[in-house]
Amino acid sequence: IGTAKLPVSERRGIAHHLLDVLDVTDEASVARYQQDARGAIEGILTRGAVPILVGGSMLSVAAVLADFRVP
Repeated sequence: IGTAKLPVSERRGIAHHLLDVLDVTDEASVARYQQDARGAIEGILTRGAVPILVGGSMLSVAAVLADFRVP
């Protein structure tokens, strides 16, 4: 949904991922979010940085952190 997100000018150079990745007409799903978030986390870890997962529903967060198998 992207509520209360900081404008780029206020992010102090800190990369934010998975903001504005869907158009308002696109269908959102936990399965897609799980795949995209895990990919972003893997990329962040590969660069030696620490990912911080914030926002979203508890279902979305759990799908990223737990061993959910979403079709």
